[in-house]
Amino acid sequence: MARLASLTADASAPTELSEQKAELATYPKVIKLGQRNRALTERIRRAGKTIKDAQGTSLFQTKKKAEARLNSVKQRLRVKITAQARKRHFRTANTLAFNARFSATAVTSISTQDI
Repeated sequence: MARLASLTADASAPTELSEQKAELATYPKVIKLGQRNRALTERIRRAGKTIKDAQGTSLFQTKKKAEARLNSVKQRLRVKITAQARKRHFRTANTLAFNARFSATAVTSISTQDI
């Protein structure tokens, strides 16, 4: 579904994570929850079961809660990082556009003065 469009919308504003995606994996809480989730998966497998076979057990419920918590934290961080990237973009976009226009004008006026 298309987003609401506006004549004043900035198409260059970030709407998704790109290079910040790798940043998610370095957050201590994500690392801790990921390790817990993997440990619970390993415990289920050591018991000789697949994840699907473990459904209904308390260990499976614990794993699902850990997995849900991990996904929740990751989603919150994605929203936060995207909001920060958008804020940074809108803080600097006008300045960068002005500087680009000014430096192009300055180069043109300098070169015409030399003639």
